[in-house]
Amino acid sequence: MIELTQKQGSYLEYMRQHLQEHHCLPTIIDAADKFEVTRNASHSVFKSLVKKGALLRVRKGTKGCFKIARVKVVLIDEPEEG
Repeated sequence: MIELTQKQGSYLEYMRQHLQEHHCLPTIIDAADKFEVTRNASHSVFKSLVKKGALLRVRKGTKGCFKIARVKVVLIDEPEEG
């Protein structure tokens, strides 16, 4: 079981929906546009999902691709800023 923040859970849910509708995962740029954040911020969320094991990074040629891991996910409260 993997613990994700609300933000990470939102990204993962968006990825699942995008995969279902388009038969591929969204790009980091697609996710940045969807969540109205910078590409760097979106990339950070992708990296954190890989680190936690919710996304798997797969190399295809020279490009890195992602695959959703088949794991149970639990959403946790994000720490308060300040």
